[in-house]
Amino acid sequence: MKGTEKQIAWAEEIKARTIKTINDTIAQLETMPAPADKKAAAIAEQNRRLNVVSRIQYAGDMIDGFKNVGGDDLRYDISVINAAFKGFETFWRLG
Repeated sequence: MKGTEKQIAWAEEIKARTIKTINDTIAQLETMPAPADKKAAAIAEQNRRLNVVSRIQYAGDMIDGFKNVGGDDLRYDISVINAAFKGFETFWRLG
């Protein structure tokens, strides 16, 4: 990841919370009673998001997109992640 030492440290904490939230979302989706095709599509989207988050190269991009993912309120954190992907995804520099 690129940025200052302080930015990188903060971004890595944010990244860990974001990845945990996405993984928790996948686990929740797997147990939901829903049609198999819809469930598979939702899980595939979360896996795509995991891939994108893992490839963000700049600490500033991680901070700007996901700084409000707190890791303690799944519903809120999912809304933050959804908003980040709708608003910022085209601007992230991926590796």
